[in-house]
Amino acid sequence: MKRESIYNSLNKSKPGVLALFDPDRIQVDNIKKLTEFVCEQGVAGILAGSSLLVS
Repeated sequence: MKRESIYNSLNKSKPGVLALFDPDRIQVDNIKKLTEFVCEQGVAGILAGSSLLVS
């Protein structure tokens, strides 16, 4: 699965969550959504976010 398709599928399921990784679109609301997403997903969410940054 390509990084862009992972980004798009996650962004569709949780709009704004990945905006934190886009410096042009950083907003407090997006950080709040990202925090909620990581809390819901637990360690898996953290690893998924990390893999998007690394890959």
